[in-house]
Amino acid sequence: MCEGTGNGPLSAFADALSGIGVSIDILGYAEHSTTTGPNSLAVAYAECRVADVVRWGAGWDSSVLTASVHAGMAAVNRSGRGTS
Repeated sequence: MCEGTGNGPLSAFADALSGIGVSIDILGYAEHSTTTGPNSLAVAYAECRVADVVRWGAGWDSSVLTASVHAGMAAVNRSGRGTS
């Protein structure tokens, strides 16, 4: 199990990953909804430095928080430092 603390969800996510040896810095972040209305999915994009590699990741979910975590993990996986 991973646990992390921070001043927001992505900061806590990065802190949790550092506990298992994955160094990630969130350099940029954006989000938007895919349609209007309460059932719209959220899409999140995160620019991350993982070790010394900068990669973008994207994620989507009905929860903005979950979409942002998916985006961060996508960047980690694209960096070649994934935790498979």
